[in-house]
Amino acid sequence: MAMTTHQPSICVDNVSKVFLLDPARPSSFQGMFLDILHGRRQQRPQPLDALRDVSFTVAQGETIGLIGQNGSGKSTCLKLLARILDPTSGTVTVTGRVSALLELGTGFQPELTGRENIYLYGSVLGVTRRELSARFDDIIGFAELERFVDVPVKFYSSGMYVRLGFATAISVQPDVLLIDEVLAVGDQAFQAKCLQRIIDLQAEGVTIVLVSHDLHTIETLCSRAIWFDRGRLVSDGSAKDTISLYMQELYGRGLLHTLPEGESLDAQQPMSGADLTSTLPTAPAANAAVDRPPTRRGSQVARLVNVTFHDAEGASTMCLETRCRCSLELCYEADEPIPEPAFGYAVRTLDGLLLTGTNTALCGAGIGPLAGRGRITFMMPDLNLAPGTYLLSVALHSADEQQAYDYQDDAYAFTVWGERATAKGEGLMFIPGEWTHEPLIGGADAHQEAVR
Repeated sequence: MAMTTHQPSICVDNVSKVFLLDPARPSSFQGMFLDILHGRRQQRPQPLDALRDVSFTVAQGETIGLIGQNGSGKSTCLKLLARILDPTSGTVTVTGRVSALLELGTGFQPELTGRENIYLYGSVLGVTRRELSARFDDIIGFAELERFVDVPVKFYSSGMYVRLGFATAISVQPDVLLIDEVLAVGDQAFQAKCLQRIIDLQAEGVTIVLVSHDLHTIETLCSRAIWFDRGRLVSDGSAKDTISLYMQELYGRGLLHTLPEGESLDAQQPMSGADLTSTLPTAPAANAAVDRPPTRRGSQVARLVNVTFHDAEGASTMCLETRCRCSLELCYEADEPIPEPAFGYAVRTLDGLLLTGTNTALCGAGIGPLAGRGRITFMMPDLNLAPGTYLLSVALHSADEQQAYDYQDDAYAFTVWGERATAKGEGLMFIPGEWTHEPLIGGADAHQEAVR
């Protein structure tokens, strides 16, 4: 367990949370009677260990991230901290005023208006009506819902729900802020505004616990990360190191990369992190793509046995700086001579949008017959991807694309980091170009005449 140097705001001591699942439970008294009449045995509820023997502390003013696959116990842990759930065993101690932004719409009453829900939600958090009235305009202004403040929230979109919830949660001046993935619903502009507000809260000494599948956001905002797996705390350390361990585990389970037959995880290049400084994350609406097994197809007569990026200094990494000079290295192994091979790659967003892709045949880089082992390198003088997390596909096939030797679709995840301003534009990619200006003789009048 990581050691803290300041007074802890949160202390979780040997906590377990067990839910009793009873899928065979009759839905009514009539159903129970019929089960008894027909001699159907009543099954006992089955325990589910959502958390098991978890201990950690969070120092005052610290920001930590909780990571792990779906069902690993992250959200359960957050609900314990928010006092929505009680632990089955162990103790949870949270010092100070707690503000939580959990599932979408938690704490809101659909039939009430946005205005009424602000006062309702604030009262649950222990804020007086006078305090809320003094901050009301700021809440609505931050949420950008001036036109809809007196509309019942049942008519709100998911993004409007998030705006109202986040704006209310941060307005109560919390000592501890708990956030569970809900910012995935907001648009990029609102995400950027929320992230800036979180940074402001960090500067004010607020303790923040953040659950997210967007590892780029976790490494950007958090000094520490805790990895949960099947209800147990697996790793608690720096965000960079914990994320690296987590990603390597996903590789080992085949969730990010199917290892070639006979290869071990040790044969793969380990993933390394970087000190991320971006304040605008990739929208994680479809981060579940990282959890799905990639597809691998082809005859495997020739195989790609190792895939990694290299930064400008030549270090192997899957975490690159935007606009940097880097290279993609594909190591292959062929059991028999391949007369006219072609190597290719493609980059997609986490929701499957193709950003770029090419291969040696399209670029006219003729690769002669190959056999045995070798290495293909694609040099990138200017990585013009915006900060975020992306999926990499690689392929080895015949130059005429009639024979597939090894296709690995969405097999690797990599992160791009850096200041947003470095990208010199908006969107996921930047197209290099040069702006020119040629004033027309005569100024505006001549321009109007030219238009006629």
